[in-house]
Amino acid sequence: MADVTITQLTSIGAGLDSADEVPVWDVSGAVSRKTTVAQMNVGMAALAAANVFSQAQQVPQLLVDDANHSLDTNGAGAFVFTSQRMTIVNATAVAIGTGIGLLFLLDMTNGYVACFSIQGGLQATQEIFDPSSKFTAAKNGATSINVYWETSSYYVQNYSGVSKNVAMFLLTA
Repeated sequence: MADVTITQLTSIGAGLDSADEVPVWDVSGAVSRKTTVAQMNVGMAALAAANVFSQAQQVPQLLVDDANHSLDTNGAGAFVFTSQRMTIVNATAVAIGTGIGLLFLLDMTNGYVACFSIQGGLQATQEIFDPSSKFTAAKNGATSINVYWETSSYYVQNYSGVSKNVAMFLLTA
């Protein structure tokens, strides 16, 4: 076959035969190559099968940003999000941004858990649950981990008296 441009090729009037050849531009080699319709059909079938999941198939662990943050399932099938822990020194605060959503806080030092509603432009923070009574929705709450709005961001503040190892999960839109 002589070298021609794509506009010089004519259309096939009848159905394709599996032995028909198809030109392909090989980007890695910067050269034109050829394949057959049969080879393309095999590749398309494999691609289609790869994108269909049965109930028995599992999606592998998905790393989010880096190896310290991941989405996965455990042996019982529960959805698991793993986050790297951070140390918040006593009497310091960490900005977590703006938005509307739910903030889950895990005090990994003592095993306490809390959930807060943060309400974006309303600049409001609501404590949803805190069974240990070790968290507050106000700045400088004594002997607590505090979640509050100030100036242009929400903050998580450690005012507990000691450094805390904390994991945070923010679900926001």
